Amino acid sequence: MTCETCVHWTTDDGEMPRLPSHFGACSSDKFIGEYFSNGELLEADRVVVENDEGWGFYTGPKFGCVHWVPRQDTK
Repeated sequence: MTCETCVHWTTDDGEMPRLPSHFGACSSDKFIGEYFSNGELLEADRVVVENDEGWGFYTGPKFGCVHWVPRQDTK
């Protein structure tokens, strides 16, 4: 259950040339990458990453999490 086999993960972002090309971004709605007001209610299974410049959260292919969903093309 790692990023490289998850439907939410992609490496074609290309916005961070300082990162190795095998790092990627997660599109799961459980990851909030923006400013939010302190009054917002957040579910206990979410993560908030202050990501005002758009590059604050990238993972390597072997990272894994509880929100993993298998890709259809995964063996």
